[in-house]
Amino acid sequence: MILIAQRQSSNIIKVKLPSQTQLFRVPCTNSGQPHQTVKTSRLLTILVPSVLVPAFASAEDIFFDDGGTHTLTSLGSYSTPYEDLVVGTGATDNTTLTLDGLTFTLSGKVSVGGNTGGTLVTGPQNRISNDNTLNLVGTSLTLQNNNTLSIGAPGDNNTMNVDANSSVTVKSMIIGYSDAYPVGSTPGQTFGGNAFNLNGGTLTMTHLLYVGFSSGNNSLNINSGATANIAAINIGNNSSGTGNSVVITGSGTRVVADEVTNALQGATAGYINVGSVSGSNTYTQSAGAYVHTSVCIIGGSNGNSSSNNLMTVTGVGTRLDIAPIWDEDNSQYIGGSITIGYSASSQGNILLIDGGALVTLDGTLTVTQTGTASENLLRIGNGLLAIKAADLDAATLLFADVTDGTGFEVFKDGNWVSATVDDYAINWYADDSSGFLATGYNGLGGFGVLTNVHAVPEPAEVAGLAGLAVLFVALRRRKIK
Repeated sequence: MILIAQRQSSNIIKVKLPSQTQLFRVPCTNSGQPHQTVKTSRLLTILVPSVLVPAFASAEDIFFDDGGTHTLTSLGSYSTPYEDLVVGTGATDNTTLTLDGLTFTLSGKVSVGGNTGGTLVTGPQNRISNDNTLNLVGTSLTLQNNNTLSIGAPGDNNTMNVDANSSVTVKSMIIGYSDAYPVGSTPGQTFGGNAFNLNGGTLTMTHLLYVGFSSGNNSLNINSGATANIAAINIGNNSSGTGNSVVITGSGTRVVADEVTNALQGATAGYINVGSVSGSNTYTQSAGAYVHTSVCIIGGSNGNSSSNNLMTVTGVGTRLDIAPIWDEDNSQYIGGSITIGYSASSQGNILLIDGGALVTLDGTLTVTQTGTASENLLRIGNGLLAIKAADLDAATLLFADVTDGTGFEVFKDGNWVSATVDDYAINWYADDSSGFLATGYNGLGGFGVLTNVHAVPEPAEVAGLAGLAVLFVALRRRKIK
């Protein structure tokens, strides 16, 4: 049986039934009077005295699409045969659902705003729904069978909020998706402004996360000590996916995106791609947040160019580690690279390291030179870029492609200027302790560190890093299980 929890008026729920169904009465939980029931063909209408009380006894799909506000609390542990959970299917907008204190397991998909049928599809089943919200409060939400969580697919300003005591486990996620011709749209119409907010809590994924799939101004926000294992992050996918953002912030916030699991192809290196196809997308990591990935690309992807994307890593204690992983099937390391501008047609892309932050790389650094006024750039303010090397000469050689070209700028006298040999320093540390004494960061033994000689230390850097005593254990070259 499929239940659609829709408030057609102030007191009506409609439930679709199989073709052979007996008429029955449902006892009311809010008064002494039973629900009135009227059966017409395969549609049962339940008249509820005043409020919506979903009956989940044998439903497979759970839909909230009435423009109202609903809370499900302490209803125990759900499991299959529950299939899809959809908040806002296109009939109305402005529906809010809060799951409070639940353990919720679904065999299908979760959609917040719009209803794509669980996959990236075109056709009449795609319906627009806007301004819907799903809140998780002390709730564990798991999608079985490798299914997808979508927010605004298609639709505008749909939001999912996950609090510090909640967890989400899915295969993949889409934040903002525009079908070519969703029902109710005009040809070429795009959608956006959708958001997933991990405010503490945990997120676990084994496949791809799209922030803006043919959709603009969508956001992924991870903060307040949240933990996320995401596999890979695509920001700005397809030509209309501009203005999308990822913000990872706060001490204790930890994100790992280093391995994509594929049942047919095995494991591949995880990655963060800022502007994989479309331009003007941003990634900001700040205020002590930690991120580990295998590949970092700013601007473009295989066969695609993308311009004017910005990756910013800033703040004392903020750390981005980029390192390969071990491919056990093929007995080799895979990943380990930073690429700024995937091709010469990808222009104006920037990696900015500032505010006392650290970026480490075990692999290759490429800043693609375009020979235009809109160069791809590595910018070092008051930040550190470390690259793994056998000694100082090796580190200097690894940095040479960047430091000897036009794609390296430092912040000097209030402006960004093309760096000369007098504007930067490269130091190599033989062990972790010497690296820590010089930088305040652990795990820099065997790394050459590039800094801006004009940088002014942040107040927190002076006060905090000198007394730092907690050792950081970096995730590097982790074996694939």
